[in-house]
Amino acid sequence: MRQFATAILAAALMLTAPAAAKENPPVSLAKTTKWEMNYDEDSCHLLAKFGEADDAMILNVTRFEPGSEFDVMLFGKMFASDRAWIPVKVGFGDSPLDQRVGGAGLSAGKQPFVLFMNLRLDGKAVDQHDPQIAPVNTSVEARTTSATIALPDKVYRLETGSLAAPLEAMRACTDSLLTSWGYDPAVQAALLKPAAPKGSPANWVRSGDYPKEALRKEQSGIVKFRLDLDEAGKVIGCHILRRFKPDPFSDLTCQLLTQRARFKAALDVAGKPVKSFYINTVRFVTPEY
Repeated sequence: MRQFATAILAAALMLTAPAAAKENPPVSLAKTTKWEMNYDEDSCHLLAKFGEADDAMILNVTRFEPGSEFDVMLFGKMFASDRAWIPVKVGFGDSPLDQRVGGAGLSAGKQPFVLFMNLRLDGKAVDQHDPQIAPVNTSVEARTTSATIALPDKVYRLETGSLAAPLEAMRACTDSLLTSWGYDPAVQAALLKPAAPKGSPANWVRSGDYPKEALRKEQSGIVKFRLDLDEAGKVIGCHILRRFKPDPFSDLTCQLLTQRARFKAALDVAGKPVKSFYINTVRFVTPEY
């Protein structure tokens, strides 16, 4: 058994991936279904299918709140792997390919997938909570008509068509999402200051918190969460937005965050403290990764 493990609070998986083979031109995959907009309890999913037979791929774009960042899950036979992380790069339109390693796994229906978190159409790798980062504007959405998926030995180009209308539908969904949580979307969009952690979030989940049984079995995991905060910045609720099985991590994550996370309250446009929320990810990893 390995002698140590880490529990890391992170907004992204920023490991460098091997370059895709440059000598092979991209395989163009046409969209074979219409875009489907799914309203979930804690997220919004925009998905479509591309290609046929062994090259068939499903692109699932997920947002957990309004903004420019989104998660991407890609489903297809080409992502089958016996490793938890595989070298796949993603890019949209003319933006550079994202330099990451994707989290691999099998869906409930045993379909291979790869997951990327906190992507943007412009390819910027950013902290989703950095208020200095300018949002992606609608003109970028309108001129983005493809997504590139680069594996070490093959590159695919998904012919998405303009993303203007699909992402407008996504905004309607995320506004509805906030309303269902008890927040006013207009108030949250116009915040003078969003809720901000007091101290480093890395101290909320520590290496010594790694579940002993999960460590013994060399299990890794990703837990995406939302914390509800009152007008004083106090955590009044914890919700798991994404989890994978086996899952010894989610309940522990909420327990630790409720105990340890502290925030400066969000301020509305008039500078008055208001209730708000905070979304981030805990990544439990063993040294192999």
